[in-house]
Amino acid sequence: MEKQKTLDDKGFELKATKYFLKRITPFCQGRILDLGCGIGVVSEHLVNAGFKVVGVDGNKLKIEKAKKNVPKAKFIVSLFEDFEPHGKFDIIIAKNILEHLRPNEAKELMKKMYLWLNPKGRAIACVPNCLSLNRRIGYHIGVSKHYSELTERDLAVGHVQLYTTDRLELEFNEAGFRIIELKGLLLKPFPNAMMERINEKICDALFEVANDSRFADLCGSILIVCEKND
Repeated sequence: MEKQKTLDDKGFELKATKYFLKRITPFCQGRILDLGCGIGVVSEHLVNAGFKVVGVDGNKLKIEKAKKNVPKAKFIVSLFEDFEPHGKFDIIIAKNILEHLRPNEAKELMKKMYLWLNPKGRAIACVPNCLSLNRRIGYHIGVSKHYSELTERDLAVGHVQLYTTDRLELEFNEAGFRIIELKGLLLKPFPNAMMERINEKICDALFEVANDSRFADLCGSILIVCEKND
């Protein structure tokens, strides 16, 4: 059966998802909750790596596709605010989720993630970085009036806020977590349309550069791994 396409498995987003999975897989263990799972792109990788996965998304159509794409995972149609898990998790993943929520809603979700985890469980989140190199360049060529301003593309894909590394770290700390790792995902000098045309070898190099936490503030997305502190 041909798999359904979504934003996460085409174009530059496919490349970014590949690097995201490469970065987070060593932190994964046991039972995993994939928040905002969409059609199951991340869930599929985790199931194939041997993990038990529960995916949650508020879009019924996407969940139906996820069930077809990844039959070994369990998928649930639910809004985050209504979700009541059966049992706790060892890992909770929120890839490109928090930026779609209002600030107070994102903070509430972080607190819920803490409660849904087993002792020493880990939360992993990935969000757009408002200080990224491509946004800085965009500011200087007049695309935006400020680094933190939402661009046309941000609005088109439903972003309502952006993050800095400091803010992301602070809010997860306030939710009770201990930070294990805080890095950029990929050094991103250009917008997505231009990044799609960049040679794979160069993209791999940009990923490796991002592994140095000193360059986190220049990367396109921020990746945080944190542990339940109890």
